[in-house]
Amino acid sequence: MKDLKLWLKLGFGFGLLILLMCGLGLMAMNTLKDTRNASQSISECYLAEVEIVTDLERAVNSTIQSMLRFGRNGQEEDWAAANKSFADARNSLDRALKLVQAYPELRVLRQNADATAQNMEKYQELCEQTHELQTRLITLRLDMDKSA
Repeated sequence: MKDLKLWLKLGFGFGLLILLMCGLGLMAMNTLKDTRNASQSISECYLAEVEIVTDLERAVNSTIQSMLRFGRNGQEEDWAAANKSFADARNSLDRALKLVQAYPELRVLRQNADATAQNMEKYQELCEQTHELQTRLITLRLDMDKSA
């Protein structure tokens, strides 16, 4: 190293510096690629999960409110609104199940979607029973009004 000329030593030093900078650049590009993949996963997976769950919650709440109104007044418009909201809830639940199939890392959503599906079936049966009872109640009231 002592026998080398100054320009060769400087050239070797700058070359080594350039190699180090290229290595750091490659590492930065690799990290950016990983970050991009993670942000894509967040936008495709987790944001979709939040959107679907929010839609499901709104549809279920709307169904409950319509059924409460139907139970109080027996109007068929409320029954139709409950059925429409229930169909929207079922659609949101189907979207959630499709998302779970596409992204297996959504384990909590899978557990909750399965439990929600079972509870929705039970609630659908209870809604049908309420509709039958309310229809019979209206019929009995009309009969009582006629006989009075």
